[in-house]
Amino acid sequence: MTKKEQLSFIRVLTRRLRSGLIAKVVAGGLPPEWDGYELRQLIVDHTAFEAIVNTPLKGRRLRDYKNECIKRNL
Repeated sequence: MTKKEQLSFIRVLTRRLRSGLIAKVVAGGLPPEWDGYELRQLIVDHTAFEAIVNTPLKGRRLRDYKNECIKRNL
């Protein structure tokens, strides 16, 4: 992927996650006592779900991914 394609993918994915989470708040679906701790966890859970359901990395590709994250301090 080119840098332009990477940026576009990140923008689309984060926009979709953001829109979905904001819709839950607007609809009144979240407990009012939730603060930053619970909201951070909700974001993590939704992001993890997106990653696992749509693009589960396995085997060599997962190993290569983890290696690059370590090498590049990502």
